[in-house]
Amino acid sequence: MNLLKLLAQAFGKRFIQDNIGRATNIVKPSKFDVNAPTKGLYSDDAFEDPKLLDKIEEKLREYAPMQFANKNMMEVRNYEQNLEKFLKAKNKQMGVTDQLKSVKEPKPEAEIFDITTKEKMSPEGIMSLKTDVGLEEGIEPGSPLANLKEDIAKLKKQAEKMKTTESTLGEVVENMFGPMGKKSVPDVLSEGNRRSMIRQLMLEDEAIRKQLSPEEFDDLVFARDLDKGADPNKDPLKMMDRFYERDDDLLDALDTVMEDLPPNSTPAEITKEFKKRTGGLKLKKPRDEKAGGGLAYLMGL
Repeated sequence: MNLLKLLAQAFGKRFIQDNIGRATNIVKPSKFDVNAPTKGLYSDDAFEDPKLLDKIEEKLREYAPMQFANKNMMEVRNYEQNLEKFLKAKNKQMGVTDQLKSVKEPKPEAEIFDITTKEKMSPEGIMSLKTDVGLEEGIEPGSPLANLKEDIAKLKKQAEKMKTTESTLGEVVENMFGPMGKKSVPDVLSEGNRRSMIRQLMLEDEAIRKQLSPEEFDDLVFARDLDKGADPNKDPLKMMDRFYERDDDLLDALDTVMEDLPPNSTPAEITKEFKKRTGGLKLKKPRDEKAGGGLAYLMGL
């Protein structure tokens, strides 16, 4: 998500960790705040004034948690544009030039490999993949949403290409995602969508965030499990089994929520509805050896 990346650049990953999942269900009416960063774009002169820049930063921090559930796309876009202008102003203030930033910039697009041949795809193959993915205008390449669409498209393309039996398809999916519980042949597209939602649920769960290392938290925020050659243990579906009780009925309920809500629903809106209907996934209760084999809740350990 572009908003997450901008917030991480502006205020640091700790700010995201402390604020994601909190106050996301409340959207402050901007009409009551003439200086709201969602109401419109701040003037260029305001970003040149150090005192006003501090005021802008204060407002951006105040309104950040509320943007994840804000259904007014114009307000969210205004917020993002003000955040982008704030970042440029802060970089200028600290003497960070575009040339200096370009030295550390990663390649605009990672190499893509065919999961069957293990060979790097040609530019023509990559263009064909992008066509199949159908990235709409406004979806930033490399964002979690773009990565999810690419992940689903690659799986679908491989399934069609192999024209395999159910048993063979089950082996392919298991090699990529690990065992999927009771279902002998899981729905590939469903698992791809689940991955994004499980990632969001873990980011919102304060009990789990306490258990994550800084590296694991970053992996979830930036969807690094979708990177080329990523460690399989970074897969949100594997991490889910580490923290939550496996319940296929709840996962089916999550699929139902995704189908019921409008296609343009945000991950935060989907997980909110899922928790409203089901109470959410259940945390594991690990064995407490100090209590003679009794059970203790994950939270606070």
